[in-house]
Amino acid sequence: MWQLDQHLAMGNWPPLWLESRLDQAPLGWRVTLGGNDLAGRWWQIRLPWLGNVVPCDQYVRGNDLVVRYPLQSRERLEPVVYWRALAGPASEWGGVELILSMQTDSLDSDPSVFVRTWTSSQGVYFLDHAGKLVRLEATRRRLGTEESLPVLVLRTKFGTYIEMVYPGDFCSVRVAQVADRASIAWKLFAERLEKGVIRRTRVQGIFASSDVSPQTIVQAYDAFCQAPLPLTA
Repeated sequence: MWQLDQHLAMGNWPPLWLESRLDQAPLGWRVTLGGNDLAGRWWQIRLPWLGNVVPCDQYVRGNDLVVRYPLQSRERLEPVVYWRALAGPASEWGGVELILSMQTDSLDSDPSVFVRTWTSSQGVYFLDHAGKLVRLEATRRRLGTEESLPVLVLRTKFGTYIEMVYPGDFCSVRVAQVADRASIAWKLFAERLEKGVIRRTRVQGIFASSDVSPQTIVQAYDAFCQAPLPLTA
């Protein structure tokens, strides 16, 4: 499913095709869905010091693309990223699970990070605690745990995109819809990190080439919540 050409990574499992520069993590991924090149960038890891950091290790293991970045001399943080391919039945949908691991050799550090996606969209929705999809009416909005489950849905001319964060990792998300462009930015790792502790967070993105019903979205979120914690060793 994954191919590596030095620091150029490619993923191919229908209906998805992906491409990214692993030494330019903040740029995110290009996505093609069912042969349609989608405008935008997906899963940009926004750390101020990760702009042009070259991975110290990268390899493919099963359905995972594993990327390890070097320990930073100033921030004393070491990110490890697992890009996990998710394939649906009969190529009806495809997706990626981002598992981001952070550790430090410092007695105290700030591992906070934003994971950002932007693309063309005809509407942005969030899933409330009653399992109802609510359309985002404001141009920009910050959502927290009190009003939203960590599930956002973008309706596009090529189908539906669903992005969700594991509930125990959810802090807040910034959502914007300006003209036909939507952006999502999850704030992750809100707590401080100390030496000897490894923190992990999970973000899942699912693409479907058609409209997806609210019931199916709730079922996908429930399955994500109930799945065993991923092994990343």
